Amino acid sequence: MWHFLASHIWTILGLVASFGAAGIAVAVLAFGVPAALILAQAAGFAREAARFLSTPTGQAVAVIALCLVAFAAGDIRRTRLDDAMFRARQAAIARDAAEREARIARETAADAAARIAALAQDANDLQQKVTDYERTLATRARLADASAQQDDRACLATPDDVRSLRGLVPDAAPRADRARGGLRKAPRAGPAAGT
Repeated sequence: MWHFLASHIWTILGLVASFGAAGIAVAVLAFGVPAALILAQAAGFAREAARFLSTPTGQAVAVIALCLVAFAAGDIRRTRLDDAMFRARQAAIARDAAEREARIARETAADAAARIAALAQDANDLQQKVTDYERTLATRARLADASAQQDDRACLATPDDVRSLRGLVPDAAPRADRARGGLRKAPRAGPAAGT
């Protein structure tokens, strides 16, 4: 009922004012009498409570009740402080994690860019070596075609060519593995061994 009165007080007062003196008399009877009865009951309860608190048992109950209220208020305050500290700590942890992830992403991107640049440089160097070798072979072929003295033109590669080709391969395989799979000399053209 009190909630209804509090939420509609202006509507009720406007309605009462519209009825004039008769409305005020009705309002006093409708709302004043129940309010007076409620106040009388509250006064009686307060008188009984004061009489109880004047006894030693009442005073002990009052002290215990005050201690419980103080404990509950302190516990609620401590819980709120702990929650605020926990939220602040969680926010700091999240902020640190975001900064760490951003730093790792920057370092990873820089490392990847450096590796890509190194690989591109290696690829350019290898391409330059291949181009130089192709020019050397083309020059030798022109010289060999011009020279009629050389009958055996099966292979124009020299030991220096083999060394330069080995230089094109990165040093990924150990030397022992390369020695096992070394180059063999090609058989010379000529009469068959059985004839």
